[in-house]
Amino acid sequence: RTLFKGLRLNLYSFIPETIIGFYIYGNSKRFLTNYFNYSEESTAIYLLATALSRITTKTYINPL
Repeated sequence: RTLFKGLRLNLYSFIPETIIGFYIYGNSKRFLTNYFNYSEESTAIYLLATALSRITTKTYINPL
């Protein structure tokens, strides 16, 4: 029982972080592709979309 004591609290922060992360990643990838006029497979688009996604999710989830 003590092994799973903090699991519920961990899942309360992990599940929304994953949902927000994938949502922001997809939308920022589409936005950056249109804004910078690069192809969707560009390395710069992947890096910028990932950075925006991580910054956004950490900003929203860390107060929880």
